[in-house]
Amino acid sequence: MEWVIYLLKDTNNKYYVGKSGGIKSRISKHRHIIKNKGSCSSRGLTLPFECEIVERFNNKAEMDTAEQRHYDLLKAQHGENLLNINRPLNPASQYIEKQRHYYNQHHAELNKKYDCECGGKYTKQHKARHEQSNNHKVFLLK
Repeated sequence: MEWVIYLLKDTNNKYYVGKSGGIKSRISKHRHIIKNKGSCSSRGLTLPFECEIVERFNNKAEMDTAEQRHYDLLKAQHGENLLNINRPLNPASQYIEKQRHYYNQHHAELNKKYDCECGGKYTKQHKARHEQSNNHKVFLLK
């Protein structure tokens, strides 16, 4: 499936940026929303509007990050004329991306092995689990 980021622009210089895995049906839905004052923020556009494919992707995760970049750029350029109400990436996606970035930056430190007095080994992130292990508990009882 091909994923795309698209930009809708009407004759009043109002904009909407979105993403889709099925662009033809998504554009059709936008037209329906505009005619019937639906629930998408694209309802502020007027017909007819132009659709420009901004970027194409084979991977949905890459597309999500790129949509955020295009949204930020368009918001800076067009301000209130960008009709998107919500920012593209939800907080959960941003949190996951931050975790991934942190892990990549601190990979060696997080996976460093520590020697325990019981003879076992553990990483910093698994110390509590090690301390609950049977081998560690038996050692403490001796």
